[in-house]
Amino acid sequence: MAIWSAEIKALEGLYGSLKGQFPELEKEIAQLIKTEDANVILLYSRRCLEIIITDLCECELKRPRKTEPLKGIIDKLHKEEKVPSHIITSMHGLNDLSTYGTHPKDFDPEQVKPVLVNLDIIIKWYIKYKGFRIPEKQAEELQAGSINQGTERKIHFQKRQLWKIIAPSALGLILILAMIFFIPKLIRKIGKQALAGETIIKAIAVMPVLNFTGDPDLGWIADMIQNDLTGQLQGISNLIVRPRQTTMQFRNSAESVQDIAQKLSVNSLIEAAVKGTEENLQIEISVVEAFPEEKYLYTSSFSQSFMGLTNIYGEIINHILKGLKVSATEPEEKILSVRRTVNPEVRRACARGLYHLNLLTNEDVELGIKYYKEAIAIDPGDPEPYIGLAVAFGSAGHGAGIIPDALQQSRAYALKAIELDPEETHPSIGDAHVVLAQKYFCYDYDFDKAIFHLNRGLQLNPNSPLAHYLNGWYLALIYKIDEAADEMKKAIAIDPLNPQWPGNLAWMYQWTGRNDESLVYAEKTLNINPQYPMALYVKGMVLSGIGRHEEAIELQKSVYKSGSGGFSSGLGVAYALAGEKEKANEIAGELEKQKRRWITYGLAEIYSVLGNNDKAIYWLEEAYTQRHDFIPWIRTNPHFRNLDNDPRYKAIIDRLNLP
Repeated sequence: MAIWSAEIKALEGLYGSLKGQFPELEKEIAQLIKTEDANVILLYSRRCLEIIITDLCECELKRPRKTEPLKGIIDKLHKEEKVPSHIITSMHGLNDLSTYGTHPKDFDPEQVKPVLVNLDIIIKWYIKYKGFRIPEKQAEELQAGSINQGTERKIHFQKRQLWKIIAPSALGLILILAMIFFIPKLIRKIGKQALAGETIIKAIAVMPVLNFTGDPDLGWIADMIQNDLTGQLQGISNLIVRPRQTTMQFRNSAESVQDIAQKLSVNSLIEAAVKGTEENLQIEISVVEAFPEEKYLYTSSFSQSFMGLTNIYGEIINHILKGLKVSATEPEEKILSVRRTVNPEVRRACARGLYHLNLLTNEDVELGIKYYKEAIAIDPGDPEPYIGLAVAFGSAGHGAGIIPDALQQSRAYALKAIELDPEETHPSIGDAHVVLAQKYFCYDYDFDKAIFHLNRGLQLNPNSPLAHYLNGWYLALIYKIDEAADEMKKAIAIDPLNPQWPGNLAWMYQWTGRNDESLVYAEKTLNINPQYPMALYVKGMVLSGIGRHEEAIELQKSVYKSGSGGFSSGLGVAYALAGEKEKANEIAGELEKQKRRWITYGLAEIYSVLGNNDKAIYWLEEAYTQRHDFIPWIRTNPHFRNLDNDPRYKAIIDRLNLP
């Protein structure tokens, strides 16, 4: 029995009394009370505190929390006397100790107990603050004939709840009236100010920065400037900023501004060029509005050495926002005003690392990793190179796996980055959480930790397509297919030219038997890249499923010939579904000779469809042992339905301890 079992029992009782009153808080408490892992208890205790503090920030300080550290908000609540002093003490205690769960390192298990005690105290106070009473106490009051009519805060809360019910309908009516009466007038009066309180969200893209230095070896400076500008603009809530990977395909493009903007589905482009030398750089920045006609909203130039470059980004971003007529919120302005103290040699090494990783050749990937490691050697306390390596190894380890132990390395670097940035103020720290979520989902099969880091990643960067894609697969894992599709569609909306996102949505639809929708998104993927292996594979699987075997086999042959990793097994599955068992076994035999981790899962699919359960189970066990990414989703995959009644298959599912 855990030494904190009494504290968990107390929280279980409290949780039972809250059912339906505080959904977000209850969700985190439910995760907390069902685990025995000390780190996970600390993680979810902190999440409970974050939910409460975020609400208090909005209700008492009258502003959204955004990414502001908990400690700062707790201090403000104390200074303004919004929360009693004894509750502030518990909040600080919980916040300080729970960081050992967020950034796993050595701690005494006895320290879990005061975290849970403080959490219990805070939640009980919070319930009273919100005007609710625990149901048992309400029952006692009714029996005694002393029904409390409630405090003003309770009445205020109930009014807010009523408004939440009325608001959507009222807002819908207002929007309809606006479209009928006001919008035409606003269009005719473009120069006039928008209605008070109106928020206009604009979609933009930061284009690849042109290298006019005359030295191709300084291309890394241009790439770094684009990456930095994109990253900082993504922190502005009134902007939608296309990911850098999507805009890179337009490097050296001869297409017009309007053509590029139309393909990227954006209003404006940020164009930049760099001239001069490393010691004396001239950076030219332009904001170009694409429609209804091309128009320069802002243009300027800045002179700075590479060593001083980070100090002028705030000024550049503010000029860009002014040109776009977009305002940053107060917290965003505060972040923009912060000047991070960085070693220029670290930035140089990181910029070179990013430049070579983006070239995607094996030689350049190795060189990019080398530069990031050099940055760590220069300053082991800077989180930036750790984030870069976490993302690099995470990408290399997921899927076919370019580097055998990449996922283990990505976890180590991500954890170190989070440890070095305890207040999580680095603009890319959310990427470290997403990398960890992917690692815990697809390699460790540790779903509590995966869900925690996924939620944190989405909080820190709600515009990360990778986070939404991963959340989509998690929702598919727990059979929430419509919600899963919505999440994957968010990834597509953020990064519309990347075939990975519609390809995965097509795949998820195919696995869940929604063939028509699967074909729609497979075709959308092929419109982006006609040779995209995932889309060809999925389309072939759907055609096999609806009996169009000849077409399916031809598609899978093209995938097989291309040598596209795990998708090669599609040909064997297509032959098996068509009843051509000999050819299916022949493909399986060829794949077995490759002895690759990524092939194990596909071999299990082929043998399962063939009805050879012994071999299917053997290869599933191999896939499990070698930590294949797709193992958690074996319940969803239709090709394993022949194994549903096999106790060995059920044992694998039980071993996974799926959510």
